[in-house]
Amino acid sequence: MRTYARSLLIVKQLTQICSSCSRAYQTTIRLKQILMLMAISISAVALISDRHSIKIVTVILSLVLLIMAVVANQVKTKFERA
Repeated sequence: MRTYARSLLIVKQLTQICSSCSRAYQTTIRLKQILMLMAISISAVALISDRHSIKIVTVILSLVLLIMAVVANQVKTKFERA
């Protein structure tokens, strides 16, 4: 837990120095949240859909969005460790 708090402190210090870094860091956090929300929403569409082809497409799209959210999280983590 201490390393997480320390990471947040370092990110805060870094982002206070560089406004571009601050915006990029905040954008990665927001992007991850949006991608997760979209993946969940599209998964819900897959669950209620009757057509098999729509289910396949929505599940694949949901998985792609989840992968993108993981990548956004990795970028966020790199900001925290920088």
